[in-house]
Amino acid sequence: MNVKDRIMILAEAEYLYQKARQKVDGEDYDGALVLLDKAVSLAPGFSVAHCEKGNCYCFLNRENDALASYEQAIQVDPYHAEAWFHKGQILKGRGNADEGDLCIDRATRLCCGR
Repeated sequence: MNVKDRIMILAEAEYLYQKARQKVDGEDYDGALVLLDKAVSLAPGFSVAHCEKGNCYCFLNRENDALASYEQAIQVDPYHAEAWFHKGQILKGRGNADEGDLCIDRATRLCCGR
């Protein structure tokens, strides 16, 4: 694939992400997920879109799917503080306080340099 084609694909993924954010703002989480799925299928390394999928799943009380999306965001970008934070919250909510605290601590260090 040439550079121009790659740029066009990334631009389309970003466009879909922005449209998904509009759906999230309107609390249409299912609609946002459709767009986010398309975005990450075009650009699997789009960690922000994976994380946003996790947020949508949380709003829909689909904790297992949210956790999987946060883990995907972290796999793509180990420095994704928001994904680490939300993963930690889910783990703590499930009673896994130690691992949850480690994730939240990691998020804090990534954000604040502590």
